[in-house]
Amino acid sequence: MNMKLAQPETLNMGDIPSLKVLQKQILKQHVAEVTFMKADGSERVMFCTLKPNLLPDVVEEKEPKYKKKENDNVLPVWDLEKNAWRSFRVDSVKSMELCEEYDGYKRQ
Repeated sequence: MNMKLAQPETLNMGDIPSLKVLQKQILKQHVAEVTFMKADGSERVMFCTLKPNLLPDVVEEKEPKYKKKENDNVLPVWDLEKNAWRSFRVDSVKSMELCEEYDGYKRQ
C-alpha cells in the first residue's frame, strides 16, 4: 500500500498537529517506509514504526531535571535499520509506504 501525503508547499501550517496525529496513528499499527527531506536538504528513506511489539524495552530513569516541551512539528519514531530512535519533521514527508511484513528491512 502506498500512501502519498501532501507536499510541504501545499500544506497549511495549521494542519501540522493533525498530520502528526495521523502519521503517529499509522505508525502505531504498521511499519512504514518513510521518505522525507532532512534539514540539510538531502532526501532520506527510513523504515520506521511505533508498533509497541517492535519498540525497545523502556528503562526506568530518574525524573528529568526539566521537562522538554514536545515539538508539534517533529515525530520521533523507531528506525528499524539503525535500531535507534530518530525523528523527522511531519511537513517534510514526501511519501509513506506501509510494509506488509517485518523481516529485518535491511536494504541490499
